[in-house]
Amino acid sequence: MPLKRSDNRYLPWKGMRERCGRTGDSFVPEWEEFWVFAQDLGERPPGTVLLRRKLSLPYGPTNCFWGTKKQANRGRRFVRRYMHDGREMTVAELAEATGLGYKTLDARLRKGIPLEQALSPKVRPRPGRSRR
Repeated sequence: MPLKRSDNRYLPWKGMRERCGRTGDSFVPEWEEFWVFAQDLGERPPGTVLLRRKLSLPYGPTNCFWGTKKQANRGRRFVRRYMHDGREMTVAELAEATGLGYKTLDARLRKGIPLEQALSPKVRPRPGRSRR
């Protein structure tokens, strides 16, 4: 077997163990062994990170997968979520779905503009500014 430090799954495994010690999260006992963790998750595709499907459950083979950083950012605990078209969506997902810029939509929502109005593509011109 190659040295585990040269395996691209080693740092995510090590990070998981360190996070669990600091945050009170946990992982299944089998994952104490790096090679069990590596075998359960399989090869790590380039540009992926270790993610959990449900943050309330421990790290384990049924709750973890290799995902993109974009998926990781959308799955964080503090991300604001809104109901739109019958599903819960993040600001980034809403921006993608509507074609609005993320920063534009985020600024509107932070100002307290109601969601349906914030999703409107029309923006009122600022007072004192002329359109050319």
